[in-house]
Amino acid sequence: MPNSAEEQIDLAFKRLGAILAHQGLGFEDLVELVSYHVRIDEQLTAFREIKERYVTREFPAWTILGVAALARSNLLIEIKAIAAVR
Repeated sequence: MPNSAEEQIDLAFKRLGAILAHQGLGFEDLVELVSYHVRIDEQLTAFREIKERYVTREFPAWTILGVAALARSNLLIEIKAIAAVR
């Protein structure tokens, strides 16, 4: 697992892309995105920049949550996504 928030964010989007592709979908099929940040004040700018590389439309709806911790102590970011099959 990468240590920096930027590397973790990029890896999370790469993994999300792989999951979408496995189902024959892409980032354009996302309808909702929720991001959980351990250090939201330090991560938000980087998250937005990296997100825009993958999600190029104004949608999906995006909820940003600051959290005290995630399931593993070395995780700084987690993404929950919902996609719609057209």
